[in-house]
Amino acid sequence: ARKLSENIQRLRDEITCPVCHDVYEDPKLLPCCHYYCKECIVRLASEKGQPFPCPECRKDTFLVQDSADGFPPAFFVDRMKSAVSVLEKCRDVSGSLGAVAAIPSCDQCSSPEACSVAFCRQCTHFMCEFCEQAHKRLKVYSDHTVVRMIEESLEPGADVAVSLRSLSFDGHGSIESAKMCQRHTEQLKMYCFTCEEVICRDCTLIDHKDHQYEFVKACVPQIKQDLQDSLVPLEEAQAKLRKAKVKVEKFKARSHDHKKALEDEIQQHCHGVMQMVEKYQKEILDQVRSKADDNLKSLATQEKSLATQEKSLEMSMEELQGV
Repeated sequence: ARKLSENIQRLRDEITCPVCHDVYEDPKLLPCCHYYCKECIVRLASEKGQPFPCPECRKDTFLVQDSADGFPPAFFVDRMKSAVSVLEKCRDVSGSLGAVAAIPSCDQCSSPEACSVAFCRQCTHFMCEFCEQAHKRLKVYSDHTVVRMIEESLEPGADVAVSLRSLSFDGHGSIESAKMCQRHTEQLKMYCFTCEEVICRDCTLIDHKDHQYEFVKACVPQIKQDLQDSLVPLEEAQAKLRKAKVKVEKFKARSHDHKKALEDEIQQHCHGVMQMVEKYQKEILDQVRSKADDNLKSLATQEKSLATQEKSLEMSMEELQGV
């Protein structure tokens, strides 16, 4: 029980965000492979500015559009949270059968003395031996997977054996049975680097005999390092894209300023041209009016002279007619 409690505490440390010191809420994975709550990442960027340093490795990180949604989810944190949940329920199961109160109670019957001996993966319920048999008999549960937690061969007073090794966790926090090889009914514990797939020990002797393989747990650090190495060119490409984006934004701002300057220049030029046209219009109109007035005066003088001559002519004609 003490060792189990220590394991639980270690897992609890793993699911505690080092920024808010609380259980991870919607954890996101940074490019440096460290992970924090989504809101903690946004708050870090707000407080430290862009780029903000990772609290653990101090590597600079950028937010895309002031949001942490662009970072991938740290789904393995949910698996650890599920593991803690199950381990806490089984905290003291490693004691003796006499310590019945420490064994997880049955989730399906009302008897307070019913101790769970099995777990249904689909229902996510612990069951006592009686409920387990009933669960298996009912047709509606025929496709459910029931995992035994306590070995039937134990004698009273012996240590309780909890087969948590037969339980694993999916990315959504639910419990599923251990992954088994489809061909050899052996647990998948090896990773073949040649074929890039998980295999069992029997596979290493038959289909993958001359291949390069290793235990999954042993090759995880190398795979993690390869992933980190693969991030380097991506980060360089990301930095170049950000620089290109900054240049585009500068060119965009410069083009906007140039457009505004051209518009102002054209408007000023057109205004000047319109003023000149109006000035020339006034001068031409004044000249036309002046010449027209002079012509009218000359015509008026001629008209007056002709009227005088006509009158003189009429008088002369009257005198001649009277002789």
